Amino acid sequence: DTAGTQAPPSGICQGWLMKRYPVLEGTWSWRWCILSTTELSYYANESCEEPKGTIEITSKSSLMGFQDESAPGDAIVHRHARPFGLVWDKGPGVSTNCQRFLYFDAVDEMASRMWLERFGLVVSSLD
Repeated sequence: DTAGTQAPPSGICQGWLMKRYPVLEGTWSWRWCILSTTELSYYANESCEEPKGTIEITSKSSLMGFQDESAPGDAIVHRHARPFGLVWDKGPGVSTNCQRFLYFDAVDEMASRMWLERFGLVVSSLD
């Protein structure tokens, strides 16, 4: 019986990424991530029961690989240990009590490229 159950949300892109706890020495945890046309949501598992967090995508948002020389924040610190890492910049104007940069690790090149490409499509559609 499936009464009262919901299908997990779908999106433009979904899959496992490691997400860093929001401090430099923070631990990295696996999160099931779903990119939609308006946000990135991340969950503890694929059942998507309760989001651990949601990040709104705006035209000022950016996503860069740690290997990109212009990658902001702590990307340079993680560049060698996490070659397929990604830094999400919420953009200028984010309030000071809100974390501007979030860090993810796609773990392999194919996944990293996929997330960067799909994110770029979403942001370009906002212009």
